[in-house]
Amino acid sequence: MAGALGPRAAALAPALREALSGTDGDTTPALDTDTPLAEALWRVTGDADAAVAVLDSVFARAEQNPWSRWSVVRAARATALLGPAGRPLAARLEAALDDPTQAAAAVLALEAVGEPASLDRTALAEAALRSAESDADPEGACDAWKHSAPTR
Repeated sequence: MAGALGPRAAALAPALREALSGTDGDTTPALDTDTPLAEALWRVTGDADAAVAVLDSVFARAEQNPWSRWSVVRAARATALLGPAGRPLAARLEAALDDPTQAAAAVLALEAVGEPASLDRTALAEAALRSAESDADPEGACDAWKHSAPTR
């Protein structure tokens, strides 16, 4: 809700930061709480560095938790909202391309944050196709494939 208010909720920024679970919270609920908090901080403060730091932490903690596949999907979707400001998370997103459940969101996020000339559209389209074939996130995979398919 604070994120929807944008800068008008600036007084809530300290409370949003305080609500973050920190590096000790590696459970799925902690990851799934920190991701929307990062998004809210971005929308309220416009501080991309803070949002990137929180999302980087979510990606790092998710690597330690085999139940966090969908937490990575949510973090990738939040990263996409940052646009080019989320570019420091490109390596985290690229790592998610190998998992069909995570690939569609990672492709869309890479499209949003990446330098257009440096994107390997063929590799992104292949990751989206693998995601669609696995039926892990069919709608997301179709969206990702549409955005990443190389033009002929």
